[in-house]
Amino acid sequence: MSIHIRAPGALNQDRFSEAVSTVDDQNHVLHVDLSACIFVDSYSVIELLVIMSRAHRANWRIIVESPRALAMRNYLRGMRLFELMPESVILDVPVPDPLPPGSDQFLPVTPIDLAAGEFGIEELCNFAYPQLPRELAEEFIEALAETGSNVVQHAKASEAFASGQRLDVAYRGRRPPRLHLVVGDSGIGVRSSLASAHPEVEEMGEGEAILKAIEPGVTGRPGVNSGVGLYSILEYVRAVGGEMRIRSGNATAILDRHGQHVIRTPDCLVRSCPLSCAAHEVANRKAWMAEVRMASSQTLLVTRQRGRQVAAEMPRESELRLDFEGVEVASPSFLDELIKGIASNGTKKLVFFNVSERARNSLELLKRTHESSAAYPALMVE
Repeated sequence: MSIHIRAPGALNQDRFSEAVSTVDDQNHVLHVDLSACIFVDSYSVIELLVIMSRAHRANWRIIVESPRALAMRNYLRGMRLFELMPESVILDVPVPDPLPPGSDQFLPVTPIDLAAGEFGIEELCNFAYPQLPRELAEEFIEALAETGSNVVQHAKASEAFASGQRLDVAYRGRRPPRLHLVVGDSGIGVRSSLASAHPEVEEMGEGEAILKAIEPGVTGRPGVNSGVGLYSILEYVRAVGGEMRIRSGNATAILDRHGQHVIRTPDCLVRSCPLSCAAHEVANRKAWMAEVRMASSQTLLVTRQRGRQVAAEMPRESELRLDFEGVEVASPSFLDELIKGIASNGTKKLVFFNVSERARNSLELLKRTHESSAAYPALMVE
């Protein structure tokens, strides 16, 4: 089989499938023709990278024709498409040098370092947070981090990418500005990921499996705070009149405030601000205070891996005081890992202060969840 992707004009999430055609042959060629392309959204850039990555691993011949329009070529340079393409790609022009960052309108495609785990999703969270409505920002970032965590924990992918784009034009009745956030991977897909914990999913189509995955509590890896990420992010997207799309295998689920539906898509496409952490001693008392700062003066503590890292830097004291002043978001997943990690160091009592109301509620939930566990420390919130 060979795959041809031709973009006659705009290549976006609505028209990507229309741009794809397949040929039943033995050539194993992926041909991407962007020569006439005048617009490519974040979704399509990540989709192209995932497809090319899969074709590269399968030893296919990959041919890419770059846009004739210089502005379009420069945009794709800025989005890092050429930089992140597999080395085996045959490009019709010399590979352009990447452009230096220079716009707050988009986050260039960022590979999620699967070896580094969930840290790879933090850059997308840092891009999205200041552009979200204040009343929804904390909740949305928590859910977005959970989505990235899904890639790391469930997808079993070789490649994963994240990107974001702020669009200041109206679209389908939605007033600007609009925020377009994309996470994509070349993993095993939703149905395969859920099947180990939910055997009934094996009898479902990929579309049914996607709808199953967004139900609260449904996860491929049961555990504390599991099965809430996709459901939560859908609730926030609906609250602001947005849209959420989940693509896996031969299906795409489109979900918004009006409902949900599944469309069939070509199965060949997808089968599937720096932080510093430190502990500082509080003068004149035998207690400690954890302080986490971001270079941009905004702090998002959202992943389990970040929680484990911060916990590892905590002193081994029987009682600790943790100051969350200046922390914008502290997700339940982060707090759970932080507390468990500190407890493994022998700490028996944790006092949290200067926490947000949402973080306070998360801590109360964790207290109730683990109140019978002798391994969990005593928690106090001031």
